[in-house]
Amino acid sequence: MAVLRTFSRGPPDDKIREYAAAEGFAIVTAVSGYLDLAKSKGAPPKIVHLENCGYRTSQIESMLRRTLSGLRSWSNPHETTLAIPNKK
Repeated sequence: MAVLRTFSRGPPDDKIREYAAAEGFAIVTAVSGYLDLAKSKGAPPKIVHLENCGYRTSQIESMLRRTLSGLRSWSNPHETTLAIPNKK
């Protein structure tokens, strides 16, 4: 796992997307701009979008672990995004 940006600091979205694609990473984000990039440029990388995110890191980890089986079977190349709804 690599953390390339938190909040508003770090490289621009397109550079993060390029890096993730080159390294085989998925992007986990609450930033909806990545959904637009996924629609316009496709995969890789795949985008996991955290809807209505106001979570602590531990909550995000828990959500991802609950969704792990779905993430592992996410192999359809035409599906570029996965939304994880807020289930507080």
